[in-house]
Amino acid sequence: MMAAIPNKVDVLHVAGLDGYDNTHESGNYIVFNALRDLDHSSCMIIHLHKTFQDDKTFFMPIQDKSPQEIAKMLPSHKVLVLYSSDFTPEELRAIYDEHQCQIIYVLMVHDLFSGGCSYPNAPDLVKIIPTPHHPQGNWIANDWARDPSIPLPSELDLDPRSIMCDGYTKNCGNCPRISDSGPEDSSRQLMEAKNKYLSDIPIIIAGVSSYSLTLVPNSSIFSNNRTVLLPIPNDIPYCAESKEEVRKQVGVPIEKKVMLWGTTSPYILRKGRSLIDEVFRYMWDMMSPEERSNTLVLNVGPTPPRPLTQSQPFQVANTGYLKTRQEMAMAYKMADIGFSTTTSDAGPMMVSESLRNECPLVSFDRSVAGDMMVNGKTGYIVKNLDTKEMADRALELLRSPNLEEISKNCPSAVEQYHNFENVTLKWKKLLDEFILEGESDAS
Repeated sequence: MMAAIPNKVDVLHVAGLDGYDNTHESGNYIVFNALRDLDHSSCMIIHLHKTFQDDKTFFMPIQDKSPQEIAKMLPSHKVLVLYSSDFTPEELRAIYDEHQCQIIYVLMVHDLFSGGCSYPNAPDLVKIIPTPHHPQGNWIANDWARDPSIPLPSELDLDPRSIMCDGYTKNCGNCPRISDSGPEDSSRQLMEAKNKYLSDIPIIIAGVSSYSLTLVPNSSIFSNNRTVLLPIPNDIPYCAESKEEVRKQVGVPIEKKVMLWGTTSPYILRKGRSLIDEVFRYMWDMMSPEERSNTLVLNVGPTPPRPLTQSQPFQVANTGYLKTRQEMAMAYKMADIGFSTTTSDAGPMMVSESLRNECPLVSFDRSVAGDMMVNGKTGYIVKNLDTKEMADRALELLRSPNLEEISKNCPSAVEQYHNFENVTLKWKKLLDEFILEGESDAS
């Protein structure tokens, strides 16, 4: 039986999405788990229920409890940790004014800066448009994900580079995501509310990657806020079996060159499904007939809404959703190289998962990859979303006589960045600063 929610805690974590299942732990739960054994009492409130085998994580539907009721769990001068925009700007202001708690906003997504986008410089979806199931309008990709019988909109073939948006730098408005956009649309209204209620609160912005923190100076509201880099602790599984053993289990010849690309959300434009197709086309054109026949594309996750190889005939193997995290680790171990084509991301987790399992990457510089990867040592970082450059670097890796050595370098890069003890100590130092300050004020 789940324990009663405590009346008072030092640190209260509030996460709208727990995301915890057999294949993937969301970053917020990994962070919370890393911190739960520190000196300070803490608990996590989630708004979407999944089963947890602990007594510090609680399900509290937001419709059942007001933000003020949730915040009353905090004594004055204690810490509220947020992982997404679960409170309106006015609600968060009321919480701060009443409890004078220190607010730490962890950038699992980048919605703090925007008028509604999770990733304001790379909108997740193209338009909020009417559909048969949602006459008032809905995100097209979400609607397709719920009901694959709905015809795929042509917007899913857009180049994500064509819809990059800098609205968050100038208070939004004329939002490309909504059908009734205008200078004073809902995105502008939300930004005005953030400016009114949050601009003078000393919210600490915690980036889980250096890339996330590059958005702060450009924010029209939070450019002067204190920032801190707090990576997600290493909770990545490792496949101890060799590449040969893993391939033998699934029937992939050891002599094949295996290129891995994958995402749980191939219908989201910023994940780069259309960009990886460009990369593969460039690679196909530069390969010899022997290289083409000896190369396999491994798609990890659901089959994309459009074929990965619609412009060239690489052999493709689709894994579908993998049931366990160990199966995911085996998929990475099987590959010779992997690709991260996201155009904006706080993670993604696949970067750590790949490197941990000796799969060097070629990645755009819009993610956590920039913190862990060294060109030529663990793969390559590609700037300016340049798909031709990505193809060149991928071929360089595949043809390298040092590919095995490069693969062996990858796990240490993850350990250095995500070291569990180091990250926990960074959090402890930050939390101590405010807990001790509060205790001093109280005395």
